[in-house]
Amino acid sequence: MGSVLGLCSVASWIPCLCGSAPCLLCRCCPSGNNSTVTRLIYALFLLVGVCVACVMLIPGMEEQLNKIPGFCENEKGVVPCNILVGYKAVYRLCFGLAMFYLLLSLLMIKVKSSSDPRAAVHNGFWFFKFATAVAIIIGAFFIPEGTFTTEGNSRCWYAALLSATALNYLLSLVAVVLFFVYYTHPASCAENKAFISVNMLLCIGASVMSILPKIQESQP
Repeated sequence: MGSVLGLCSVASWIPCLCGSAPCLLCRCCPSGNNSTVTRLIYALFLLVGVCVACVMLIPGMEEQLNKIPGFCENEKGVVPCNILVGYKAVYRLCFGLAMFYLLLSLLMIKVKSSSDPRAAVHNGFWFFKFATAVAIIIGAFFIPEGTFTTEGNSRCWYAALLSATALNYLLSLVAVVLFFVYYTHPASCAENKAFISVNMLLCIGASVMSILPKIQESQP
């Protein structure tokens, strides 16, 4: 009897996992509207990704994974533990997350209102989106070694890195200005202003921290 009730309880969550955002957080945010909760969940996705990336950089993590029997054997089709930890793992994790959000952005092109059928995908189907993100990230770990993680020409790599960094900062600045122009109003839109400002401050904070002497000593 208990098993039946347990299955019924789990089954009752299935519509929520496929439905709208407030269904998942209704007890935490009873007054939150659909778009606000959706943004919070997407931010949570990114936060979880950052936490996992930090875990991958913890010293000694590879030794701990090697203690798991059969987990890191170099057999055909098995990813070695030296790829699951360290900066190479962070590259693959961030690449997977970037591809996931790129896929969503392409899917949402020209969606202008919640009446568009694709808006339901944006605001719901969280279980499937989470599973898709995990699948893309796992797939990224099977990308062969080579140019993805090894730079053969340091000068070309430095030039490419500098160019990409400058371009991304420029695009971020333009995006912030456009966000304030199109998604805020001087007398209202406090939530939008908060989201834009927090993202901008986090970007500035992360940029400043990355060039601090202590950080450079640990991650030259």
